[in-house]
Amino acid sequence: MRTEPEDEHILLIEDDPDDAELTSVALQKTNAQSSITIAQTAEKGLALLVQQGWTMIFLDHKLPGKSGLEILPEIRIRDPEAGIVMLTGPKDTEIAAADP
Repeated sequence: MRTEPEDEHILLIEDDPDDAELTSVALQKTNAQSSITIAQTAEKGLALLVQQGWTMIFLDHKLPGKSGLEILPEIRIRDPEAGIVMLTGPKDTEIAAADP
């Protein structure tokens, strides 16, 4: 096991403030011990990757500048141990159903 629950560091890369708040609240309810950091752009998210190891990364598909899919390979290189969950909206059904 990588870390104990109280040591969980979650990075949420999400540009929509409402979605970020909703996701943060849901994550805090599941594990109140975790720390959640929010980045509103792909560039800010990538910059945060070098600051510490992350237990989980929640990555929005549609971001300003680069998409979540565009930065996904970079995230895997910079933090290969982190679990990654892609987030997408209801209009992105082809992305949500994509085969890896």
